[in-house]
Amino acid sequence: MSRDLRREVSLLLKKISPVDKERFSQAICEQLIRSFTIRKPASVALYAALPTEVSLDRLALWCTEQKIPTAYPRMDQAASSGMRFLEADPAHSYSWDKASFGFSQPKNGEPEWRPSSLLDVVVVPGLIFGESGERGGRGKGHYDRYLPSCPAFRVGVAFDIQVLQEVGQNPWAQAMHAIVTPTR
Repeated sequence: MSRDLRREVSLLLKKISPVDKERFSQAICEQLIRSFTIRKPASVALYAALPTEVSLDRLALWCTEQKIPTAYPRMDQAASSGMRFLEADPAHSYSWDKASFGFSQPKNGEPEWRPSSLLDVVVVPGLIFGESGERGGRGKGHYDRYLPSCPAFRVGVAFDIQVLQEVGQNPWAQAMHAIVTPTR
């Protein structure tokens, strides 16, 4: 995946208004909630969104209401993938800090570590997705290193402008089982 393509999509994402971002994020969360109502997951890995990513706040609240454990990524150099997931409920007063990449993460030592074998669904952010499930992240490879050891169902979430007909995927990149956008 070329840097030019990443740059182009990044610029398009910055042009989405806060109102539209919230509306699109709500639509994505509602689609996920409908699918989780049909088949309730035992646990879900979420993420705290960067300003240009899909917000999962509505989904996190629903998971809390349904008593579905949620886990969030924390950068951890000791982990082979560079990150691990910690059980966290954003409605509680866990201490959160900022990862070097700028997103919020559970503070180390606060919540419990959630082994990848116990995750049922992993909701994955990305910069670019292909219609066949290809994913291009932000270039650090954390999810690409984490997902091979995780048997969970992988759901990529994105705004419609992030999904392209075809994306050249690096050999190490991990594909999604499904991609959810406001209209798909």
